[in-house]
Amino acid sequence: MSSTRSRDGPIASSTMTLVLGGMAAYYVFHASDRLTTITPTPKDPDGAWDIHANKTVIVCGSDCWLVIGYSGLAYLDDKPTDAFIASVLAGGAARVVREVTAESSAVSTAPIPATEKIIKRSGLTLDQIDHYEVNEAFASVPLSWAKQFDADVDRLNPRGGAIALGHPLGASGARLMTTMLNSLEQSGGRFGLQTMCEAGGMANATIIEKL
Repeated sequence: MSSTRSRDGPIASSTMTLVLGGMAAYYVFHASDRLTTITPTPKDPDGAWDIHANKTVIVCGSDCWLVIGYSGLAYLDDKPTDAFIASVLAGGAARVVREVTAESSAVSTAPIPATEKIIKRSGLTLDQIDHYEVNEAFASVPLSWAKQFDADVDRLNPRGGAIALGHPLGASGARLMTTMLNSLEQSGGRFGLQTMCEAGGMANATIIEKL
């Protein structure tokens, strides 16, 4: 495995080979200062494709969260630092998508109905929320989300999105939450909204309160 670190992102201008269970996949990462010179590279029979600067960088990562109720905190003689206000799941294709169809395009916009649903459930307005953490699976995801809600972009992924920080598959949800809670603590914010798209045109959303 070879990689080059850069201020532009986790891995830049390098090829990394991953071997899992005897299956190899090849990823080519490009630095953002070369974006204007990049041309799309079609997927080849060996499974190689270009990961451009408008897509996330897949990185290694792991995380663990403990969600506990007030009775558990009392047992541990501890005080809560954060509280879940609401959590929702939205979207979903009418059937399993086996081809590129209109349904599969909902993956990138699914955080929009998820946000509408959780705003209604929580009773809050978007203006009352101090931090928006919208997973940057692709650059278009947070951009379309912000356009739909006319959101304050200064509150949107203020610590950087997945293009800059990476997308640790299987741990991205915890990474988003950790980033958001740390940001709220340091900025003195109260409410945070986290949302991310999923396969099949679904998305989840969570609103937390910093206590």
